[in-house]
Amino acid sequence: WLQQTLQDYVTSLQPITWRGKIVQLTPKQYGAALLQGYLGGMSLDRLGGVINISLETLRHWRQEPGFLWVMDWSKSIFVEFFCDSLIRNDYSLSQYYDIAGEFSLLEDSLKIRVRARLYRDLRALAEKIHNLHRFFMRMDDYDLRLFRRLLLFFLVLEDFWPSPAGRRLRRNFLPLAQQVVWPLLGSEEFLEIEVAKTRGKYRRAGSPVTKLVPRLKEIFAALRSSHQF
Repeated sequence: WLQQTLQDYVTSLQPITWRGKIVQLTPKQYGAALLQGYLGGMSLDRLGGVINISLETLRHWRQEPGFLWVMDWSKSIFVEFFCDSLIRNDYSLSQYYDIAGEFSLLEDSLKIRVRARLYRDLRALAEKIHNLHRFFMRMDDYDLRLFRRLLLFFLVLEDFWPSPAGRRLRRNFLPLAQQVVWPLLGSEEFLEIEVAKTRGKYRRAGSPVTKLVPRLKEIFAALRSSHQF
């Protein structure tokens, strides 16, 4: 999302607007605003290092209206992108750890909006699957796969951002997965064992920040080499 949004900005032939106002930021300022709106769980000093600017410069930019507009606008766009990506795509358990680890670094309002929306979807889906199973009715394969995607994301997310919903996940949704969804998908996932094994591998590979920062630096370095950035 970040890479594509930045690429669109620096290559666009038309001015980028927000609520009818033209965004007049340099590509570097625009990238900094996106990061600020996105990674609220990362320090300003570390973000400045990613973009290759000083902490004082970043603090100065944060006072400019255009910078704040982009921070605000980008949050809504990102929420849509994240939810759609998670709903549409299958990931391995290791990939869910990467996603959840990065998710834990997001700005708090973003995390709350995404989790509330996806949890609402998971709860409605679980109720639908439960009722269909109860009355021996056919279930759509798409619903089963979507339930798997959402449940795996939330179970892994508890390792990074625990919540009271964690107990409800295991009490209300995990039995449904093990008794109904996994068998119908032809899967023999043993979540408790697999999550524990993947958790150990992920933690040995480093923290979410340690894993994310080099990738972010690559994105900005690539833009600097191909555009005036």
